[in-house]
Amino acid sequence: MEFVRKKYINILNDHINDQNIKVITGIRRIGKSTILNQFINFLLNDLKIMNTQIQKYDFNNPFLVKKTYPKVYQEILKKAIKNETNYLFFDEIQEIKNFERLIIGLYENKDFDFDIYITGSNSHMFSSELVTLFTGRTFELEIFPFSFIEVCEFLLNNNSHWKTNLEIYLKKGGLGAIVPFYENDVKIFNKLNDIFLCSIKKDIKEHHHVKFEDGLERISKYIYSNIGKSFSATNIENFLRSNKEVIILKKTILNYLKWLEDSFLIKKIAFYDLKGKNILRMKAKYYASDLGLLNHLNKNSNSIEGYKLENLIFLNLLEQGYEVYTAKDYQNNEIDFVCIKNFETVYIQVTTVLNNENFGRETAAFNKIKDGYSKIIICYENNSTFELNGIKLFTFNEWLNK
Repeated sequence: MEFVRKKYINILNDHINDQNIKVITGIRRIGKSTILNQFINFLLNDLKIMNTQIQKYDFNNPFLVKKTYPKVYQEILKKAIKNETNYLFFDEIQEIKNFERLIIGLYENKDFDFDIYITGSNSHMFSSELVTLFTGRTFELEIFPFSFIEVCEFLLNNNSHWKTNLEIYLKKGGLGAIVPFYENDVKIFNKLNDIFLCSIKKDIKEHHHVKFEDGLERISKYIYSNIGKSFSATNIENFLRSNKEVIILKKTILNYLKWLEDSFLIKKIAFYDLKGKNILRMKAKYYASDLGLLNHLNKNSNSIEGYKLENLIFLNLLEQGYEVYTAKDYQNNEIDFVCIKNFETVYIQVTTVLNNENFGRETAAFNKIKDGYSKIIICYENNSTFELNGIKLFTFNEWLNK
């Protein structure tokens, strides 16, 4: 059974024929190809676009990868129709050498009207010639895992208690490749393992010619074991030395962190200066791009833990379109998320249990902020009897259904 993600279809529909190159990104097996196919079906069935106006190239196909970009270019021109919009779809385009030249040639072609859509699993393409030459003429759409609400709607029993469904979701996540097998834990385990290893191999090891794959995997697992904690490349270097593991220099660790982020395996969150309203260059935090991968690579964890709940809210905030940061005040009180969108700021704390014992700690940083923006606590359980004094309180179910 195929689950149509209408949100993304509607976003792409809003950008049809807008003169931008549509760039669809996300971790491998997130479901980019499926969304591309669903959008093509939307063009054919809902907008009544002729099949002859649509060309699709899947560069996961070994036969296509062997083709040079000039051959693909000429093939497209032979099939293109004059005086009509030609819709071009390129799946995993980073697999073909010099893909930028192919896209540039098509975009600048004056004989045909091309509306171009590309997908890729490595955000390195955005530092490529494509972006340099087309600044302001690309529209990026990042695909996120199936949300908790989508999984409940498509797969889980909506009549079950939300906490029961949340435990399942925190364990299995929402990658497109595992959603069809949600009741088969063995297949989910194998697919998550394949996704991780394939991302390491194809998007990092082969792309950047990494010789020491074990070190890259070790750093990946270190990050997944320290989700939501602040650390630096120096911390990782010292950890590996103290545990008498592999010796990896700081410069190499910084490269690995950047490449892991480029491949969408991890997401970096910077620190925000509450006083000066600036982004600070200091230790960062990292979160997983999917909760299933987090659970898979951090096997000694329980279903309901604070860092998983933080990770869930972090992904939810990104999908809502927020710029997300973390912060500490001068007394080292931490705010989990500082969220900015449309010139508005929201401060959010995430906790498993809110009670009288931890209420002061969870609200301490809020007390120093006097800018009038919303302050929110999202909790799994609320056992506190204290007055909130203007702080908004949500359970996870309330927030995710908001």
